[in-house]
Amino acid sequence: MRFRLLFRAHDVRLRWASRLQARGRGRKAFDICVRLADAGNIEAAYRVGRAYVEGSVVPLSRADAARWLEIAADRGHAAAQAMLAELHLHGLIQSSHAGTTTNHAAGVFDANATGEPDFVEALRWARRSAETGSAAGQALLGFILSHGPETMRDLAASRHWYELAALGGSAQGHFGWALAIISEIGREREAEFHLREAAAAGVSAGHYVLGRLAEKRTGTPPGPAAAADHYRHAAEAGHRAAQARLGTMLLDGEGVARDTLAGETLLRRAALGGDAAAAARIGQIYASANPLPPNYPEAAMWFERAATAGHRGAAHYLGMMYLSGSGVPPDPAEAARWFRVGAVLGDNGARADLARLVLDGEGDANDLAAMADWFRVEAEAGDVVAAFNYAICLAKGFGVARDDVRACQYLRRAARQLPSARYWYGMMLAEGRGVAENLAKARRHFASARGFRSCGSRDGIG
Repeated sequence: MRFRLLFRAHDVRLRWASRLQARGRGRKAFDICVRLADAGNIEAAYRVGRAYVEGSVVPLSRADAARWLEIAADRGHAAAQAMLAELHLHGLIQSSHAGTTTNHAAGVFDANATGEPDFVEALRWARRSAETGSAAGQALLGFILSHGPETMRDLAASRHWYELAALGGSAQGHFGWALAIISEIGREREAEFHLREAAAAGVSAGHYVLGRLAEKRTGTPPGPAAAADHYRHAAEAGHRAAQARLGTMLLDGEGVARDTLAGETLLRRAALGGDAAAAARIGQIYASANPLPPNYPEAAMWFERAATAGHRGAAHYLGMMYLSGSGVPPDPAEAARWFRVGAVLGDNGARADLARLVLDGEGDANDLAAMADWFRVEAEAGDVVAAFNYAICLAKGFGVARDDVRACQYLRRAARQLPSARYWYGMMLAEGRGVAENLAKARRHFASARGFRSCGSRDGIG
């Protein structure tokens, strides 16, 4: 009887704390929750932990947040378990996996530092929350099982938890379930429904994917105008890819009225947030002569940002700028460095230009072997430009042992589409290298390659 009376008293005080919170008296509500949490109320412990996470009525303290949330989570509070999972997933609290080992002894200056994601703890708490019935925990568990480390991934289980989360009304569950089924034939409308539910609940990525669907004319309504509207919602929420896409549409007048100032502003936001394609597009704006004269130093800055973020075309362009001294001091070694970055990322033009630099005495001779191997791999995957480049490597012994017979094999493959390859195969026929000499056949190949200059194609090293 005494326990029931105590429980009711706690319940009354929690409701009073909620009213105070709604009236803007958050600090008073927090103090009530602290006293209740000290008395063993798990809902109050959860609220105290959440207050330390949000940092609104008390200073942000992830260590204190973890302590109170773990008290509630250990006693089965599903929302506390889900919040702990999310904090571990984002690396906002740390654990050494030895019981409740969050580092509460961390110094004042590093207690709120962001660390690496802790997928082990995130999975543990997300699973407990999901199995308790929390839709938020189920969505988190679905995400970890589909995007976590390879050893944790279980796509079938991920689908199961995403579906449950969506049925439970979780916005992230709607989004995850939509992505899980979007590529399945006949389920496009179902996926779109869940995307709209996610977007309506504030998931900016839901608007972004709806925009992509509208551009592919599979949405309702379809088309660029509808896509731009979705991108605008996502961009306003800070979604980088949506900012970049809407910025591009505004620059090009695609589905919206052309607005170069607004377009460039959005692209800048996306680029500063880490979007490589947006940074590359700004670099192109400054490198072009339309409508203002080119600003090569500014272009080089944006191309470097894009290349550092993994944009292969930007790395190639930056290498050419260093080679020609456009906006940067001429520096063949620096050009080779950026060509190498582009080459590693898969840009055939960067690979060809790097090979030319090495042949001219710049760069590292070891690059030629890497070039040859890259061209070989892509040629075997069906890339005709790579087949032509690998043929030249074989014909000239660039980074690989000279082999005229194999060079002709790759030249024949590339000659079906590239005039440059037809020209080179004609040369091999005329000289009898790798094939029997045949001047008549060589002349036919020269004729079909008419207009090609022996200095090579845009991507070729020949």
